[in-house]
Amino acid sequence: MTFHKNQFHLCKNLLNYVVYLLEGVFVYLILMLLYKYNLDIKLILLSGCLIFCATLFLINFLFQSQIYKVKNNHYRQLSLLRHDVKGLLSPALLQADRIILNKSADKKIIQSAESIASSIEKTSDYLNSTKKIDNLF
Repeated sequence: MTFHKNQFHLCKNLLNYVVYLLEGVFVYLILMLLYKYNLDIKLILLSGCLIFCATLFLINFLFQSQIYKVKNNHYRQLSLLRHDVKGLLSPALLQADRIILNKSADKKIIQSAESIASSIEKTSDYLNSTKKIDNLF
């Protein structure tokens, strides 16, 4: 994991703990207020559960929408990076192919060009495979 991913996960985890702690305090205060007015215990527990579920749903929805935005931005940047790397490698591949097709070139030069072309094609295949992995998540 990169440093920025570690920071993101650390902040996300800390924020989760703080939000859950505040949610617990909030629910406790509401339940104590209901208890103070001598309401039936079943009504107090039911309202506590409803409040807890509603706030949990709201918090989860907000976190998921933020995580979705971060993931989309991450995937878009990776897509641009893959495209740019392939664009930078394509002239070298074209030149290697040109050397390979040159009948008057030295045999060692043709072997070097084949090795370069093979490496570039493997790099391109690897970049394509990372695209498939991104689509899984």
